[in-house]
Amino acid sequence: MTDVSGAPHGGILAARALRAAGVDALFALPGGHILPLFEGARVEGLRLIDTRHEENAAFMAEGWALATGRVAVAAVTAGPGFAQPWRSRTRPASPWSSWRVEPG
Repeated sequence: MTDVSGAPHGGILAARALRAAGVDALFALPGGHILPLFEGARVEGLRLIDTRHEENAAFMAEGWALATGRVAVAAVTAGPGFAQPWRSRTRPASPWSSWRVEPG
């Protein structure tokens, strides 16, 4: 959960930032690049919903946000996993849906 210096790793810091922004649900497909975020979600008490495809993670996060009125996040890994969610944006469910991409 921490690095050798005792400081929290990046996944925990990212989960803390999400929690501070009011996020309580994280939709994601496991991948090597985001596994620390999964650990951070567990430590910070974020609800982690495992999906079977990156595009589904994006659809599910959008649906969650529209149904609950709260911010939701879809996290995907690098490479082809990063390209998959963009197909869900060809027809957003709502004109009020917005995306923010944070490469890391």
